[in-house]
Amino acid sequence: MIAKSESRGGAVPESASPPPPQGAALALRSIVKSFAGVEVLHGVDLDVAPGEVVALVGENGAGKSTLIKVLTGFHPADSGTVSLGGVPVEIASAADAERLGIRVVHQDRHQAGRLTVAEQLYLGRSEGRRGWVSPRALRRRAEADLRASVGLEIRADLLIDDLTVAERQLVQIARAVLSEPRVLVLDEPTAPLAAHDVARLIETVARLRSRGVPIVYISHYLQEVHDIADRVVVLRNGSVVGEVDLRADPTADEQDRLERVVELMVGRRVDEYGGRRRTPAPAGAEPALVVEGLTVAGLLDGIDLAVRPGEIVGVTGLVGSGVEVVAEVVTGLRRRGGAVRVGARSIRSPAGFVRAGGAHVPSDRRRDGVILRHTVRENIALASPRATSRLGGWVDRGRERALAREQIEHVDVRPADGEAVAGRLSGGNQQKVVLGRWLAAGSTVFLLDQPTAGVDVGSRQAVYDRVEGQLAHGAAVLLVSVDLEELVGLADRIVVLYRGRVRAVIEHADASVDRVLAVASGADASVAGAGAGASDASIAEAVA
Repeated sequence: MIAKSESRGGAVPESASPPPPQGAALALRSIVKSFAGVEVLHGVDLDVAPGEVVALVGENGAGKSTLIKVLTGFHPADSGTVSLGGVPVEIASAADAERLGIRVVHQDRHQAGRLTVAEQLYLGRSEGRRGWVSPRALRRRAEADLRASVGLEIRADLLIDDLTVAERQLVQIARAVLSEPRVLVLDEPTAPLAAHDVARLIETVARLRSRGVPIVYISHYLQEVHDIADRVVVLRNGSVVGEVDLRADPTADEQDRLERVVELMVGRRVDEYGGRRRTPAPAGAEPALVVEGLTVAGLLDGIDLAVRPGEIVGVTGLVGSGVEVVAEVVTGLRRRGGAVRVGARSIRSPAGFVRAGGAHVPSDRRRDGVILRHTVRENIALASPRATSRLGGWVDRGRERALAREQIEHVDVRPADGEAVAGRLSGGNQQKVVLGRWLAAGSTVFLLDQPTAGVDVGSRQAVYDRVEGQLAHGAAVLLVSVDLEELVGLADRIVVLYRGRVRAVIEHADASVDRVLAVASGADASVAGAGAGASDASIAEAVA
């Protein structure tokens, strides 16, 4: 039971909360939560039946993460109740939630980077006899558990810090699944995952559903939500604004259901890709970004590509194709063979990439994008020292505030407060801050690495609109993404990697999600032999 407290309507007695519905495995009733006097959850109700998958969706900042943190004990609610199996429970801490069998896979991947995969997988559990654990036996068991639970094939003696973003996410999911949860919460579980990993996760969720585990599934990927969930509950501005039953009428039109979800989320209709521009790059324009013979031992083998002003070139591939390291290699964060040029400048370091007009929006925005403890103002001004400094190198706070205000308005950061701490913003708004930093710096070559992972449909549209604005002014964009719908909707051409090499270059007119996935998985025989030669010729022509 969560203790009563003051809310907008005054004290809310426990008896004011309606009882949970008959047969609910999990029931949240009249949950209210405020921060610094500002109410962010306004009496939220959420029910999940045994073996039901309920998708919780809404724009970034709608209150989804706050609600889940209440359920998992990170934030005590101001008022309301939580019941498991019809019995009210008290969740005052994360330890209480763990004890009750509530397991959560967090969007931000809370993991200890210097632990091995096996140690992270079984952290907090007794896996040995009389205090003795055989490292070899633990590693073998971990590798078998990872394979069986999420289909991940990696060595369990690797450090968490040495894994890709997708591999870290799969380890986190496996840890939650192996704990035999009473309630499972998945918060943006597929944001960094490629299509085949998503399919494995859906299979894992189906197994848990068949065992009667209630699942709360948070995702901005609405097609995925439609495939996996029984029901969608929509939050907007801290309140439940409606729900859509995905299983009530199997003959209903899928697109109509998804459009209804989007309308509930943002309060209007959104055509995410329909309005994208298709203006070709100027004929004969010199490439703004050229990559030749890009090589990283065991990961990339002789990658060539070029991006001209005014165009978007996409790069994709499955996990293990090398797509995970492309952004780091191009920007100089990782050592490599081959050449990278921005304009006439050869790039050998991240500083050189930025000085040449490059901008990097990284895949892990919390680790590599924003400085979490700094303000929005400081984060936006980070790449513009000349614009915010006076003679002698002193920082002019007035100039910083003006620069931040301009970009906050331009990219629509919410709340529109330059003094807000970046680490407290939603994921979508953190991404807008990173993009605003490079727009303020006047960058001309944008390397976007999974730029909309974990970002809601409204914020994604805002990011796309700002990128399009830069394209109209001659910017060049290299879009590295495993979101195939995003690539097909945005890119002028898509470079598909397979086992470290370019397998095909697909022009926008020929691109479809099925086509790209078939090439990326090696299932499309049309790009073997003569087809591969055609792809190589396309790349050579672009680089030349």
